[in-house]
Amino acid sequence: MVAWVMAALLVAWTIVRTFGLERGFPLVPLMAYTPYVAVLAALAAGLALLLARRAAAAAIAICSLLLIVQVAPRVIPDGPPDPPPEGPQLRVMSVNLRIGGADLETVAGLIDRLRVDVVSFSELTPEATEAISRTEIGRALPYEVVAPRPGASGTGLLSRYPLRRLPTPGTKGVDAPTAVAAVEVPGGSAELWSIHPVRPDGRVSVAMLKGYLTAIPPANLTGTPRILVGDFNSTLDNDALRDLIDGGYTDAADARGAGLTPTWSSGLSPPPVTIDHVIADERAAVLKYETAEIPGSDHRAVFAELRLPGIEPGTFGPLPAED
Repeated sequence: MVAWVMAALLVAWTIVRTFGLERGFPLVPLMAYTPYVAVLAALAAGLALLLARRAAAAAIAICSLLLIVQVAPRVIPDGPPDPPPEGPQLRVMSVNLRIGGADLETVAGLIDRLRVDVVSFSELTPEATEAISRTEIGRALPYEVVAPRPGASGTGLLSRYPLRRLPTPGTKGVDAPTAVAAVEVPGGSAELWSIHPVRPDGRVSVAMLKGYLTAIPPANLTGTPRILVGDFNSTLDNDALRDLIDGGYTDAADARGAGLTPTWSSGLSPPPVTIDHVIADERAAVLKYETAEIPGSDHRAVFAELRLPGIEPGTFGPLPAED
């Protein structure tokens, strides 16, 4: 009986995940744990076999195999884009400040070591914005497009190169990304989005998360590359995020075979998952990817070095010396 209960639950999970059928709470956040379920299903198949429940073991094993097939590509590096991009390199990083409480000296050290060009900050408070301006971060990245807010909803972009604020799309009742900017780097241009939708911890917030992700436009594959950086509160097992990526984007971690490297939480409860991303125009090559712990934050910083497609400079016209 126990074996068949496990089989029924795993069959239901596999169908929902395979066909993107998750709707509402709690199914949407539960799908984030699909990599764990794939492994547990393999163990459950062995247990059912030991209990001589061969039919149940076979059903569970098929579910495990189907889930592994969907998850395993994240640990296999992709080949370079075809044709290979010929534009400049751009180094971007996502940092969740945990309501402004993350250690800024650690962030400054990462920016220096990785030679970061643009940082996307989540949970950027007015106090944190002021503190950043007084640190090495502000001196290394003097240009900003920020929307600090009390609590966890503020976002911002700090850059080594001049930025110009761009409008963001919105949907009714949904906070769209609050910091979007044009950046012109030597030899090319890009559009940067600082991403941070609400956490899907209830019926309303799950709907808001989906509205947020669907409000982001598809990649502009004939023009300036768009790069989405931040805390997406979604793993690659979220159907809405997969739909967004299918619109002409590449997940940097997935491209480098690090798609199962956890970025949140800092403990074992809830189990760590990968919800912070650098999602770039699919024409860009992901040259490097890594994550780093930041004291005071429950998220790891996410870094990616990209080779952009060749775009003529000046796409956005003259940029101001400061925002």
